[in-house]
Amino acid sequence: MEQSSVLGLENQRKKEYNKVVSFFLNFIFFPLRAGLFGFSAFFTTVLLVKYMGTLIDKNALFLVDLTDIYLSSLGFFLIFTIRILENFREKK
Repeated sequence: MEQSSVLGLENQRKKEYNKVVSFFLNFIFFPLRAGLFGFSAFFTTVLLVKYMGTLIDKNALFLVDLTDIYLSSLGFFLIFTIRILENFREKK
């Protein structure tokens, strides 16, 4: 009888651990990973556009400014927010 209560307690701990891991993955890890993908996609696009600009105009300089980083961070926050909000969507 005592062994079944120990097994029940162990199963309850595993369920709680799985809930914590699921919360961490769904609300922290996956949104951060998606946000970094969004940042890199925006940053790559900005770099390609600037590079194409230097190919068209030989007098233009290829400089990466802080404003380029700010623009790319918009991609991070956009994709991060979308991924967070997907967790609150009703499942069908």
